[in-house]
Amino acid sequence: MPRPRPPHLQRERTRHGRIVWFVRVYPGRRTRLRQEYGTPEFWAAYDAAIAGNAPPEGAKAPNGTLAWLIDQYRQVDAWRSLSEATRRQRENIFKQVIKSAGRERYAAITRAMIVAGRERRSRRRRKLGTLSRRCAACSNGPLTPITLRPIRPPTSQRRRAKKPAVSRFGPRTKSTAIVRIGRLAQRNGFG
Repeated sequence: MPRPRPPHLQRERTRHGRIVWFVRVYPGRRTRLRQEYGTPEFWAAYDAAIAGNAPPEGAKAPNGTLAWLIDQYRQVDAWRSLSEATRRQRENIFKQVIKSAGRERYAAITRAMIVAGRERRSRRRRKLGTLSRRCAACSNGPLTPITLRPIRPPTSQRRRAKKPAVSRFGPRTKSTAIVRIGRLAQRNGFG
């Protein structure tokens, strides 16, 4: 005979066929438990819902991983000072990077890994240049500096002379999100 469910725990099937779990202490509202059934996170969320507290947030990225490093960058003033459109673009890039390599330790990311990511995205030329700029290596960090350029069609072989970017305060330097993240990590002793 199967074990009875804990009190106030309800199981439902969505219109898409997925199983979802709710906690409802009458006469209160239902609280959805988004964690996998039976895991320690599920039971922690269940206990919090029974006690009337908000369920705990999802697991944070482990320290030292690329996802953790990106989370640290999102808390810095440099991230908040960016325009909304720039943040949205970078957020979309970060989502893809976290999806593919978020659990990797950022100190272990090598040039070969970045090149492999570039090759995976080589069919989407427009995104390649953006990704390459975001993955620019830390000057003093664990990544080696590399230059990645999108593949250009043969009709654009002609090169234009670039004017040096100089302001009244001196030459401008390129500083990307990953470089800032690496500097932040080194400053705080994580590199």
